[in-house]
Amino acid sequence: MTLDLHRPETYVDGAPHEEFARLRREEPVFFQEMDDEPGYWAVLRHADVVHVAKHSEIFSASEGGVVIEDLDPASLEQMRDMLLAMDPPRHTAYRRPIAPEFKARVIGEMEGRIRTITREILDRADAIGPDLEFVHDVCAHLPSQVVGELVSQMQSEGPIGLVVTPDGTRSGHTHWKSGFYRIAREAEMPVTLGYVDRTTMTTGLGPTIDLTGDVAHDMERIRAFYADKAGYRPERRVEPRLAEEDRRI
Repeated sequence: MTLDLHRPETYVDGAPHEEFARLRREEPVFFQEMDDEPGYWAVLRHADVVHVAKHSEIFSASEGGVVIEDLDPASLEQMRDMLLAMDPPRHTAYRRPIAPEFKARVIGEMEGRIRTITREILDRADAIGPDLEFVHDVCAHLPSQVVGELVSQMQSEGPIGLVVTPDGTRSGHTHWKSGFYRIAREAEMPVTLGYVDRTTMTTGLGPTIDLTGDVAHDMERIRAFYADKAGYRPERRVEPRLAEEDRRI
């Protein structure tokens, strides 16, 4: 059996545990070939993953980015400003101010609330029945609601700003990601519209709006602001539109 680790089809019938066990025994550092890409190394043993995580001077997140595709230079440079794609000491400097909010004790104190949120999401999903869309109706809600809870906790200690890039001018998509909308609604935070416009070489902040829950109405306001702004990669600009605009988030 040839295992394609990155293909969703591999996991349709469940995780291929036996094949993963074989790889851990025989090829614990496994090279995965890809169509139209150079491929990548998959590290499959826990101890090896820990070793990789502790040695950023060898296994850099910043050098090549944190996606399995090879990015063009401009996209790679943009990714390097994401916390996930930073190496120490820069990563440490950015992570230190927020680290206390993610300690085991703090997250442990949220366990009851997270369980409640999960039950509510699953109850709603059960009520939908056979028309359930698992990604939209289940997967999309839990992380945004939990992040909303975390943001609310941090707000109680003083003002906080959360920066989210719903588009990012990456190729291969037709809609904005809706996480920013969900998080803002859960945390009851206003949204300030920021922009980078390569065509005019300008950047800045626009109006601050309160989201109403009427997704189509709110996105019309957002589209109006971004109508004359092209982003960092104008050729990859995506119209500010959410797939959920015909639904209630």
